[in-house]
Amino acid sequence: MAKYDFTTVVKRVDSSKWLRMLELNPAVDREVIPLSVADMEFVLAPEIKNGLQEYLDYVVLGYSQPSPAYLSAVRKWMQERHDFAVSAEQIVPISGIVPALYQAVQSFTEPGDGVIVMSPVYYPFFMAIENSGRRIENCPLFLRDGRYRMDLELLAKMTAGTKNKLLLFCSPHNPAGRVWERRELEGLADITLKNELIVVSDEIHHDLVLPGHRHTVFQTLSPELAQRVITCTAPSKTFNIAGMAVSNLVIVNSELRDKFSLNLAKTGFRGSTILSYKACELAYEHCGGWLDELMLVIKQNEELVRNFFARHCPEVNIVPLEGTYLLWVDLSSWGMTIAEQDAFLEQEAQFFTNHGHIFGSGGEGFERINLALPTAALSVQLERLHAAMRKRGLC
Repeated sequence: MAKYDFTTVVKRVDSSKWLRMLELNPAVDREVIPLSVADMEFVLAPEIKNGLQEYLDYVVLGYSQPSPAYLSAVRKWMQERHDFAVSAEQIVPISGIVPALYQAVQSFTEPGDGVIVMSPVYYPFFMAIENSGRRIENCPLFLRDGRYRMDLELLAKMTAGTKNKLLLFCSPHNPAGRVWERRELEGLADITLKNELIVVSDEIHHDLVLPGHRHTVFQTLSPELAQRVITCTAPSKTFNIAGMAVSNLVIVNSELRDKFSLNLAKTGFRGSTILSYKACELAYEHCGGWLDELMLVIKQNEELVRNFFARHCPEVNIVPLEGTYLLWVDLSSWGMTIAEQDAFLEQEAQFFTNHGHIFGSGGEGFERINLALPTAALSVQLERLHAAMRKRGLC
């Protein structure tokens, strides 16, 4: 028997992805829900909502710093959910993973340096590099037997010598949905240690792992590796509280931690807010059951989309979903240009995704579909897509 509400359709206000949808198509139908930016269309977990309401009855919204309760909740969650032992001093709070990417690039490289990514990948990786005056060095993933793989041989060559010493790594991988296996991570760890890399490991989706797969926190492979890794975590994707702007970095190496913190201090920003720390604490202390039910809904929604394309357009390839709630779908069989595919989905089908080309080379023709919405509402979006496909002769 389900305890939580994953069926109510929430009418969002002040949502960036909803506002963006209206910019792209002001005439959008009232029942359309965007399946793009990675936040969820679910009712907030009651433990977070009620806990914040109770907190507001007595708290003063003044200046704050990470509370002992917040730090304890982070440490407990990491240990119990991920077998990841973290000390309080190793936790560096920051307002989000994207700001953390910028700060890491600027802290550990110099202007003109190369920073490695593995495309297709979360597009702010590219932004953090280019906007910081560094060069993107791409070590692209490749598809084999329907799954994305790291090209570790190429990575070893790219990082030998004195160049390209920072890697922005995504685990679980967004948008490909891969949960890297331990042996794959061990291969990456060997290169990291041998070639003296610094790895910023974006593990924001680490809680969102489907049955049959297990996430390994990269830095836990060895104490030596932990000295070269900045692990990026947050409750934001897990519990749909991105608007609270709180993320928990783990930096074991005190020299790297001090350098990062000093660079962050130069921006005038530090940490997060009193409500953000409380929201994180409430999520980690009380919402494990909500997360467990959420993943059952995500699995159900994945099967719904797979069955839809298998029935109506079987030539469409869908990459297996191992982690995240983001399904990576290859529509290149439609034979459209990038502009044509974008326009068809947004204007004719009113089916709003994140287009694959924004994730860099290898993303062309793909669409990233957000599965985090009530199943009945997802069915409505697919029905609209089906009608547009029939009109175009795509099915």
